Amino acid sequence: AAAQSRVGIAVADAPVAIEQSTTYKNAVTQIQTAYAPQIQQMNARNQALVAEINALATAYNTAVAAKPQVPATVNAAAQAFQAKQQQAEREMATLRRPIDLAMAYVQSQLTPRLEEATKNVMRVKKVDLILSSQATTYAEPYVDISADIGAELSRLVPTVSVTPPAGWQPGQQQQPAAAPAKPAAKPKTR
Repeated sequence: AAAQSRVGIAVADAPVAIEQSTTYKNAVTQIQTAYAPQIQQMNARNQALVAEINALATAYNTAVAAKPQVPATVNAAAQAFQAKQQQAEREMATLRRPIDLAMAYVQSQLTPRLEEATKNVMRVKKVDLILSSQATTYAEPYVDISADIGAELSRLVPTVSVTPPAGWQPGQQQQPAAAPAKPAAKPKTR
């Protein structure tokens, strides 16, 4: 009787389940192909910015070592370093924006079916309770059903688009196509 009343417990991580789905992995491959020139540009610019920041870090360290008693020199070097670092972060965010937008669009197409996929897996695996993997201290690897949820999600959503509609922003629901406006009724005349 005790074995029959036992509650099946599992752990899962929703973002991991999405990332483990074949649909998501295929979308990532499509994005890497579609945005290959932007990714190459981003990587090249990142290397150049790292070199510039490293040169400013060296200048700062040299100023500190050579003239620690001259705060103006040290402060100028520190400000130049911080300004360049902030500028680099903004520039990289701008270059990364189209790729991040495509990734967010992919996730926005998978997330609405995540609950259904989770419930399907719970039913098949006879699980009554799922805990977040972050909320557990320890769990045996077989208790984690994230991959199972990912597989079910792939079954429910076999493909997604990697190109967001014009003007789409993360968190925005996709609007159904607007119905054509009905012409105003003509007043009846006698």
